Amino acid sequence: MFALGSLKKFPGFICLLLLSAAIIAEPREDYFLEHGLNAKSVKRKGNYLLLWSKQLKDTGVSLPVELYPTIVRAGYADVSRELDGYANELLLLQDTPERLGTSKLSRIELAGVGAKIEIIQTYTVGMLLSVGAGILVAKHWQHNIRLQADDERSANYVTARTDNPDVVLKMKREAHQGIDGSPFGLANLPLIEVVEGELRPGDKIIIHYGAGRRAFKLPEFPVARMSLPLYFRTNPEGHFYTIPVEKFAVVAGAPTRISVVAPSIIRSNQSFSLSVRIEDKFGNLAQGRVPSLEVMLDGIFQYRIDASMKNLTRLHDLRFGQEGLHNITVRSGGGGLIGHSNPILVRDNLDLQIHWANLHAHSNRSDGLQSPEEIKARSSGLFDLALLTEHDNYLSFDGDELAREISLPLARGGHRLHIPFQQPIVIALPEVPSDHRSLFKPRLVEIHSGSSGYEWFGRYFADLGYRIGFTGSPTSHIPGRSIDMAQTAILIKGEESWQQAIAARRTFVTSGPKSILLTRVNGASPGSRIALSTRRKISGEVFATTGVDSIELIRNGEVVDHYRFKDTDGSLEVKITMGSDSKPLVPGWDTPRNGREWLGYIRVIGAQISSLHASGFDRKSRSAIAINPAEPARVDFITWTHGNESSFVLSLETITDQEVLFEINVKEGFEDVDLLHGTRAPAMTPEVRHLFSLNDIESDSITRTINVNGYTDFIRLELTNTSRSRQHSFSFIDTRTTGIGDYYYIRVKQFDDHMLWSSPVYVGGFDVQ
Repeated sequence: MFALGSLKKFPGFICLLLLSAAIIAEPREDYFLEHGLNAKSVKRKGNYLLLWSKQLKDTGVSLPVELYPTIVRAGYADVSRELDGYANELLLLQDTPERLGTSKLSRIELAGVGAKIEIIQTYTVGMLLSVGAGILVAKHWQHNIRLQADDERSANYVTARTDNPDVVLKMKREAHQGIDGSPFGLANLPLIEVVEGELRPGDKIIIHYGAGRRAFKLPEFPVARMSLPLYFRTNPEGHFYTIPVEKFAVVAGAPTRISVVAPSIIRSNQSFSLSVRIEDKFGNLAQGRVPSLEVMLDGIFQYRIDASMKNLTRLHDLRFGQEGLHNITVRSGGGGLIGHSNPILVRDNLDLQIHWANLHAHSNRSDGLQSPEEIKARSSGLFDLALLTEHDNYLSFDGDELAREISLPLARGGHRLHIPFQQPIVIALPEVPSDHRSLFKPRLVEIHSGSSGYEWFGRYFADLGYRIGFTGSPTSHIPGRSIDMAQTAILIKGEESWQQAIAARRTFVTSGPKSILLTRVNGASPGSRIALSTRRKISGEVFATTGVDSIELIRNGEVVDHYRFKDTDGSLEVKITMGSDSKPLVPGWDTPRNGREWLGYIRVIGAQISSLHASGFDRKSRSAIAINPAEPARVDFITWTHGNESSFVLSLETITDQEVLFEINVKEGFEDVDLLHGTRAPAMTPEVRHLFSLNDIESDSITRTINVNGYTDFIRLELTNTSRSRQHSFSFIDTRTTGIGDYYYIRVKQFDDHMLWSSPVYVGGFDVQ
């Protein structure tokens, strides 16, 4: 048994289970004596299984990763069959673990991030596996690949064979949900099925990862204890038992880029520190020798950093003597590596700091791949605050997290972050949307998760009358990783703590860059509620990392005014943008729409392409673009959108025809299945062919819409200017048909597809106490 005092370590429902079952002496025996099928019986079985698993864990037994979530579901769902499957697995783990079999990996010569290699994993069978039995070849949901056994010409092709000549195996596919698949959707994984003969203990199954022409891709971030998960079942309807597998390390790559991070707002002559991160091509802290570096403040050489093996250097006691916007450049001696800092605003009359935060990080203590230590290292020099908010239904018994993610199904309230403070700070989450009817009071709403946009979710809560601020996070449970992902800027006044600032909802969000967005509504900060007035002045400044395309004023969810910069006279730079919505058909009753892929090409007729600019494509793991080497007037592309936009720019020269045309072709596809819907299944995305004329976009953009089973996706063409200003002041006056409780926020679109959102300010009305 264990001390009741340790119960403080357990999250919600698990704690209740332990309290109700603390007197149980032999949970294993009691589990198998429980034969009822009603809800109370299922809860009791969950109690016994929990205590039994605790006993095993205390002896060093590694438990199945989906055991705890299944036990938690016993509190509200009929999971008796699933519990029985795990009970049988615990029996094997306790009495005859050898019956689960063993696995061994081939020697891995180079396990660098993003490496494309071949791996052989050999499974030695531990029990009789007859016709209908199967071995599931799985992968962690954060490992952004698609395992497949259908096409040897494609990446991540898997084959299997056995050393038993009397056994015939067949590769099939199995839809699987969970850590080793898809957490909120279904992942189609290869299944090795026995179709003839019997596999006996000691027989081997040799699984070849990357057997085709394009190899097997490792994760794009370091993992100290990486594995290739395997499961087996004894019949087509049976429980999947976890096969013990070996671990290996995935290590960071060589230095290829520099990230330079400085405080966003300081005063003149204020001492500050600078972080210089040497990164691999995926944005991880690099491994390998770092050349000597030169540090320049506003283009003037100031410091030299000697060559070393250090991938993170902090320089202290730097200063800028004059107010204004400043920058820092760090480059290697030969100029091969170069990095530019975020905008640094020096202003003496501004009592404000910006703390860059990730308020939503998961480690391998719940459903992540990296350890807490690895996440801390990954965040070093990037964030002022990286908060571990583990899923409460995955927490291990030695966990005592302060912050956590409440993880319930949509019909039981959805997911939300809970950060202890004087009054708990609750952040509503969009992927399994928080339901306000669960009687929680959100202070903030996450509107950008990883590479996915959910601005509609913030508007949804604001429209219901909640005074909320906005947050963004690099964390998403949808596969796909960008180098630059969303983050929250916390606006801290004076000596207040970050908790006080976010409790006041004083934030803004960026989809990736550390741009600065300062806004006021009638003098009030973001997140405020101000006195009712019929004249509202919305003003502020933006200091962006690239040129600004537009600044939009949004009132009650609608754009009511804007700055759009028409500086394209004589321009031969054409911007092509694709976009798709993530809003559910019925917000509040379903999960978001899934993301979609855009695979196609654009052909220019009547002009030559002089250059291609696609900085947004460079950041995304699911995007690629290139001028076709066999046809220089054609650009081939693949990209992905989910509640956001993806664009590229063609610069033209040598106009050969009176009318220049753009032929855009997009192949037919299918929406992702990362989120399961109740009201609308993922749909086909139709084939698209559109023809645009350069003459037609000289005065304004042209948008072509695409109907996708109730949604309107789009392709837009417009002239642009890649040299637009990064710094703007703005001011709007709104006196039109105003009402009590109107809310306002600013949305900024950068040239490189990145966006910024201020938290709303609310005019009139009151907060329920």
